[in-house]
Amino acid sequence: MIERSWRDAPFIHIDPDCPYLELEKPLRVGPFVSLGGHGFGYVRSFDGWIEPKSHGFGLIIRGGAAIHPRVTIDRGSGRHTEIGFDARINALCFVGHNVKIGDGLLMGVGSAISGSSTVGDRVELWSKAYIAQRCTIGDGAIVGANSNVLKGSRIGEREVWFNREKTYATFQRMRASE
Repeated sequence: MIERSWRDAPFIHIDPDCPYLELEKPLRVGPFVSLGGHGFGYVRSFDGWIEPKSHGFGLIIRGGAAIHPRVTIDRGSGRHTEIGFDARINALCFVGHNVKIGDGLLMGVGSAISGSSTVGDRVELWSKAYIAQRCTIGDGAIVGANSNVLKGSRIGEREVWFNREKTYATFQRMRASE
């Protein structure tokens, strides 16, 4: 399932309890990656104890994806977690349960997508971008470095999202020099 050159990378953890796992070729996975683990979902019982929420769905990673070192991708609890074709997920990133990512994602170092969010095709998440739960990011959108997309937000097609003036000014200079 995983290309031979990366298969021998140390400590790739594929959760044996993941009920459904589909990994399409070619797939490149770096060392210290965790795939299909139980997501961070807990409920408080009537007697006050904290119990894990059921994560009975799986993980689908489409062909051409490259997952760099120290990435965690959780399995689904209400639907399969899905990574689209040709996704590029850089080091130290997190993809939560029930997330659906379109084709051609570019995810910068240290970015995170929380549970039940939907990310369209050709989306760019720059370094340390954070997408809170239940967000929708349209096709071709860009989320700038160190930006936070708040719970339930919607970013339209080809929109550019920054929440820091300095970062947006840098983006404008880059576009002007192209």
